Amino acid sequence: TTTTTTTRQAPQGAAAAACGEEGSDEEDEPLRVSSRQRRVRRRKQEEEEVSWRVKVYRLNEEGQWDDRGTGRARVTSGPACVRVEREEDRSVVLVRSPVCASSEAYQKQGENIITWDSTGSCGGEALRNAGKTCIALSFQEREGCDRVWDELMAAQSAMASRDDEEARCGHKQQARVLLKHALGARGDSLFDASFSESGDWRAPPEPTSPDAAAEWTRCLARAAACPGSREFYARRLLDDDAAAMRRLLVTSVREAERRDDVEALRTAADAAKLVVLLNEPPLVEALVDDHEMFEGLLGALEYAADVKKATQRAEECDPTWSPLSSAPDAVCPDTPDEPVAVDTSVVERTAREARRVSLRSALRRSERVEVVPIADQVLKARISQHFRASVLRDALVRPGMDEAQLSALHSLVFFNTNDILRRLHHETDYLAKVVQCLYADDARTNALRFLVEMVGLARSAQMVVREGLYEYAVTRAQLYEALADVLARRATAADRAACLEVASAFLRADPSSMRRHVLAAAAHPPPPTWAETTTTTEDEADDCVPSLLHWLCRLCSDAELCSVAAQAVKLCAESETMEDGEREAFLAVLYEQHYVAWLSTPLFDDAACPEACVQVCEVLTYCVRAHAYRIKYFLLRHNVAGRVVALATSARRSTQLAAVRFVRSCLGTKDDFFARYLLKNGALAPVVALLATPFDTLLTSAVAELVEFIRLENVKVLVEHLARAHADKFANSPRLLDALRTRLAQNEDTLDRATTRVPDRRDRLALHDRDEAYFEEDDDDDDD
Repeated sequence: TTTTTTTRQAPQGAAAAACGEEGSDEEDEPLRVSSRQRRVRRRKQEEEEVSWRVKVYRLNEEGQWDDRGTGRARVTSGPACVRVEREEDRSVVLVRSPVCASSEAYQKQGENIITWDSTGSCGGEALRNAGKTCIALSFQEREGCDRVWDELMAAQSAMASRDDEEARCGHKQQARVLLKHALGARGDSLFDASFSESGDWRAPPEPTSPDAAAEWTRCLARAAACPGSREFYARRLLDDDAAAMRRLLVTSVREAERRDDVEALRTAADAAKLVVLLNEPPLVEALVDDHEMFEGLLGALEYAADVKKATQRAEECDPTWSPLSSAPDAVCPDTPDEPVAVDTSVVERTAREARRVSLRSALRRSERVEVVPIADQVLKARISQHFRASVLRDALVRPGMDEAQLSALHSLVFFNTNDILRRLHHETDYLAKVVQCLYADDARTNALRFLVEMVGLARSAQMVVREGLYEYAVTRAQLYEALADVLARRATAADRAACLEVASAFLRADPSSMRRHVLAAAAHPPPPTWAETTTTTEDEADDCVPSLLHWLCRLCSDAELCSVAAQAVKLCAESETMEDGEREAFLAVLYEQHYVAWLSTPLFDDAACPEACVQVCEVLTYCVRAHAYRIKYFLLRHNVAGRVVALATSARRSTQLAAVRFVRSCLGTKDDFFARYLLKNGALAPVVALLATPFDTLLTSAVAELVEFIRLENVKVLVEHLARAHADKFANSPRLLDALRTRLAQNEDTLDRATTRVPDRRDRLALHDRDEAYFEEDDDDDDD
């Protein structure tokens, strides 16, 4: 880049002389020149004096510098902008570029050149149709380049200061929200007390007295507004010489409980929350790994002021009551053994009255039971850490709190979950040993509890980990066979519920595993009593152990488990999730080996639970839509549809609606078989009778929609049947009856026209045949 080397237009001496001449000229100006005009002229001259002569260059597409003219450059304020005006005509702007806040945006080359990249917000004659390109200003004098460069740096510093101030304001607002969610009403007062103090960030005090917890809360509240301070406090708490500091809460809670100092206990609870809300993973791990520290942390959280106080009977309370030890001096001496009443008008004066929840007593009552001795010490440590982290998370989470505020705690729980599940089956047979315990009467209950907790953890685990665990349990550990054996032994209600929960979790994850289990089963169930064709006693049927699906179908008769069992069977029967190869084979086994018959047993049992009948109807309704001819043969053979429609006479609205949905699903297939079948068995009479139900718009609307569907689809046999045989049922719906009669009249008129046209058509055909025969006959007279 070349620069001109002419002298500056206005040296300092000349500028002073010019100012003097200007003053004398102003005295000779007419009085009509206003002071405002003089100020404008003076400001213009001052701007000319602080501008610097430059040449403007722009980098073209070939990488060459194009000369875009000579002008005067300066840095304007409000907002900061680099402005270059044409030297001959100051009204023409060559370059107008807002100052960029990035420290690497501008480069100074040599002594008199400044370059930067233009953006979309840049303008001017020199940048017209240029897009994003590089700009260079070549100053005539070094002093001008230095001055403009200093002004650019000062503008960037001012912008950075404003950004820092905005960031601090944003962090303060986030801190206010965090304290509000974490501490409730105490958070607002703590925020005001912490940020009203002036001064830099300071280190937390040494734990020389329990009163230091109040200073801790203020320090940690200020740290909530600055991520860097959070890291500082977390590192301070993790130092090797900070063991005493980490036990500050333990000491302060013990001393405050001895003195019945309610305010100190609440302050300790605030400090405990804020320590965890530092959200540093190493600190969270240190808190849950130290048993004494973790118990003290829970002790402080028992007095959180934003937790609703729970009523608790005296016999359910921990008799020692005090938190940290069983020593006599740690026990609250004068504590009445009576229920604690929740009364917000009563002032809490003692530690017992101030305690909200009993976290420590629950922790002491918790017990880890090993179904099979765990040899993996790492697995043991992960289980303990996961339990404590889950308890701490549940104690801290509040409605409306952002999950990111406890991300370290959530991450610890998540990664422990995946590691525990992986270690149960990876390079070990621990899970297989637990499954084998299901065959032993003394270990069955604990093994089922273990499996229930396992599937509960698997719901929040990674998909890869969950799929690997389930595949191992089904294929290697033979879990389905073990659960079927438990249910075949007339297990207790709790064991049946546990088996159903485990099986449902596996079916939600992979229904195909149950289908493969059924197809590979060595024995299938005999028909139920109401459907059996040969004489088979109940005891003989129980001697064989069919597949697990059979016992799930039988659990549909259980009043307490029917809902979950029916959903499990429906998941297994869903044809949309079946592969092409297994669809026909599985459906054949499902219907021919009496699985659906066992499912329908509540419909044939007069003493069955109404809720069980409703759930069975829901599954059969799906089967009507999805299983085509197999369900038709099943309904025809066992008259199941008649049993379903009989539910419409029940006094429960849920069972009545279930019957209506079943009939609607049958007609929705648009198969004439269902229309003829329902008409032949008189199945519509109980359903249509529901139209007369008073004060039940839901039920009457469902039946009216069914009748309207019959009319719109013009199911002729049902339209005629409803309009003639059940006209008296439409007393509350006269318009619906009129619409049915109109459709019936249209059908009869169409039929009459069709029957009258048939003779005419035959006559025309006969006449046409005679005409053709006439022309095809030989004409003997013409031949003669």
